[in-house]
Amino acid sequence: MMLKIAKLEIELFGSVGIHNEVHIYYKFKNISNIIFGCESDLIIYEIYLGLIFFYKFFKSKTRPLRESSPSLIITAIMSKAPALAKFNKLLDDIARIYTTARQAQVRFAWELGRRVVEVEQDGDVHAAYGSKLIPKISKELTKKFGQGFSPESLRKMRQFYTLNPIQPAPAKLDWTDYVELLPIKDKQTRTRLEQRAVKEDLNTREIRRIVQKINKTPAAKSAKALAPLKRPMDLKLNTFARSKLTAKIDKDFVLIDCGFFVNWPVKKESLTDLVISDTPSYTYAATIDRIVDGDTLIVLVEVGFGIIMHDKLRLRGIDCPELGTPEGEKAKRYVTSLLPVGSAIVLKSHKTRTDTHGRFVADVFFKVNQNNNDEIIQSGVYLNQHLLDQSLAVRMKE
Repeated sequence: MMLKIAKLEIELFGSVGIHNEVHIYYKFKNISNIIFGCESDLIIYEIYLGLIFFYKFFKSKTRPLRESSPSLIITAIMSKAPALAKFNKLLDDIARIYTTARQAQVRFAWELGRRVVEVEQDGDVHAAYGSKLIPKISKELTKKFGQGFSPESLRKMRQFYTLNPIQPAPAKLDWTDYVELLPIKDKQTRTRLEQRAVKEDLNTREIRRIVQKINKTPAAKSAKALAPLKRPMDLKLNTFARSKLTAKIDKDFVLIDCGFFVNWPVKKESLTDLVISDTPSYTYAATIDRIVDGDTLIVLVEVGFGIIMHDKLRLRGIDCPELGTPEGEKAKRYVTSLLPVGSAIVLKSHKTRTDTHGRFVADVFFKVNQNNNDEIIQSGVYLNQHLLDQSLAVRMKE
């Protein structure tokens, strides 16, 4: 072991010089496996930082490094390395066990569903049990193995097989997630949502909410009962209110409410240059950063005083189809074509109104190839209503 440490000393402190930290780190990384028997970047980097710390400490004290100093440092740090390596291996082992168990549960559901379908197609069995086959299986399995084999659970396993008759690849979702996907009849839509759930690491509750939204009946009748979407008329940029918050600020300043939860101290003598109102317009110039879906935008909002907020907006009063459905993808593509990254818009937010996901509810206006805010306000397209007119969204309760 001491020979290995001596070799490390030569590599680190001899060939490149300890002043060159970048070269040292990569040399240290290359030979670390010789000493520590692992290739964990975390362990390597922590040991490296320890070495650099001690070197700089000794250097700051103007003490020359003794020949044995690196060996002592490395030996001290190495005493903890095996424990950390074993802990990381434990985590890796648990992750593998969990993944294997999850895949086994999905495979079990598929196999059980397959066997039920095969037996149902057997004339003799069908004649003997008919519609009572699944309740009978449930009773016997519950007696033998306990809970988890209710008739409802068995029917879901049977449905899982009928929707996926080809033996599935190793599962990427939990069985409970696949259960939430069962109500989606369209295979293409179901596959898209499954891929999205994997990509975005959606939990079971989030998948259920999306499925409910996809499967809900288009509310044509209820939409007619809702009042038409009104285009806001009081669109005025740079209007403010006195903040209702109490803050410790200089007596010569006043706290101003800019909207978007921004409160800014302004000199009292400057108030005459501002439009201060008890009912400000909360209208802002903004720039498109990204289109999330048909009715959700991420924007850079100019709230005043040179402050720019990066926030997510939900279009007021409308609801576009969920991503993962052909209709939802179409709505997103359409809005993206209208408002590419960097497009100028004007928005009116509703100060105290955010949706269940914390997004500001807003009315959005734009004019293709137009960056002049006054022009957008005067003759721009009202995006919320435009999506309704294009049948890419439905009116929703506010």
